[in-house]
Amino acid sequence: MTGGKLIPGGVGRAIVIVEFGHTRLGDIVQAITDLRYLREHLRIESLTVNVIDPTEFRLAAELVAADPLIGECLNLPYSRIRYRDYQLVLHYTVFKHCAVKDALRLECAPGDDTACYSLPAMRWDLERVHGESWQEFAYPFPLLAVPAGVLMDSRGNHRIYQREDERAWAVGWLEQAGVAREDRLVVLIDEASDTDKLLSRNCTRGVLEHFLRNERVKILLYDLREDGKQEAYREMLGAESFARLVFSTRNGLRRDLALLGAPQVRMILGPDTGIMHCAAGIHAALPAPAAGWAPLLLVYAGRWLGFNMWDFWSGSNAQCLVAYAKDSGPFLRPLRECPRRTEDFVRGLCSVGELTAAAVIESIEARTKYDRRREWQGVGPDPGSQDR
Repeated sequence: MTGGKLIPGGVGRAIVIVEFGHTRLGDIVQAITDLRYLREHLRIESLTVNVIDPTEFRLAAELVAADPLIGECLNLPYSRIRYRDYQLVLHYTVFKHCAVKDALRLECAPGDDTACYSLPAMRWDLERVHGESWQEFAYPFPLLAVPAGVLMDSRGNHRIYQREDERAWAVGWLEQAGVAREDRLVVLIDEASDTDKLLSRNCTRGVLEHFLRNERVKILLYDLREDGKQEAYREMLGAESFARLVFSTRNGLRRDLALLGAPQVRMILGPDTGIMHCAAGIHAALPAPAAGWAPLLLVYAGRWLGFNMWDFWSGSNAQCLVAYAKDSGPFLRPLRECPRRTEDFVRGLCSVGELTAAAVIESIEARTKYDRRREWQGVGPDPGSQDR
């Protein structure tokens, strides 16, 4: 990247201004991960994050609530940031309009010892969508020079930290909901920013019926809007099977994340969406389980806006499975077996909505160990599963 030079000798205090202009949980999770890598690369002693948008701030504040690497998470307008208190001001966002650039320059009044740089959020996506023209976008400060490998290594390699009281709450909540410690809990994520990311209704029913054949398995789902989801599942599965479903409603983001890290969880299955990035971050930050195994984290993805899943999941401890078409029908291919170049990656992709339950179950079974003495409990991913 052309632009500003690296900060020599490390940085005492730094503030990173984050603004996306849209509220997507996955983007905010990745932004926080990028900041963790930047802090190490630039040798920043104290890092403050200021999120401009109030909704984005609320999400970010909850994600970093127990993060040892983030000193503060603020929600101040540009005019109220005390720029002179920091040696480095890093503007992490995408701005395309000179009007925004000029307004920001007028509001910023850094001190003589303050270095100010811009860093395009998710530069790889800018290059994919806009080509070389992205460099003509109007940024408020010179672009910070960061070796490409620094931020590419951060793709999906999240850490979301929990407090002990949150872990204890999750265990207690699940027990009150009827999930005993010896039960095998599967978390099914069935929502995303775009319904094209989701399995079909018939496929979902088949996968749930497969899980529920094991009498020790129960299913956790999130019902954030309480808009009829539970009734739809009752109709789909029947009363007997529905009784083994547990729904989290109105618990809030931090507690919903705590449920993902509960010891009863044996598998988390979901689409390429923000809560799956959170699941990966929760389990990456947890201490190694005493039992010697970890939940199986499976992300399914397919054709969606021409994205390359290597850009999202290459560093993750979740296993990403990609939907491709073949003569015998759609199938899920492990990310590590997919081409890296985007033009090759997208060739032959199909929508996850075309997947059958049989195709999804086959892929799950290929990654699940069954031990009759221990009764199926799932296994953790190979640490090198994405060829990091």
